[in-house]
Amino acid sequence: MQTDISVDPQLQVVATALLGISGFKRIVAKELRRALDEVIDGPRTGRYSVEQLEKTEKTYIGTKVEILIRCSVSCDHIPRRSWALFRARDVMRGVIESFKAEQAA
Repeated sequence: MQTDISVDPQLQVVATALLGISGFKRIVAKELRRALDEVIDGPRTGRYSVEQLEKTEKTYIGTKVEILIRCSVSCDHIPRRSWALFRARDVMRGVIESFKAEQAA
């Protein structure tokens, strides 16, 4: 499920700015994979899926993605108050929907 950014002007500004960054989608995909791998850490924990994580660990995935993206992308041109909006409405919604799709498959 994707958010219709045309109904939220603030989200539209943030999405336009982020999608204008060269390679942004690739960066998000790479950092999402990295965050999942670091939190799940199968060889160390014996767990290999998000479903096996504790609630706090699932929450931390979102925090970890945010940290990794901040380190990979300069967001000086994006108002700080809009970052949470971007993270909450776009990235995490997409992550949750991906997990649901994987579970259904």
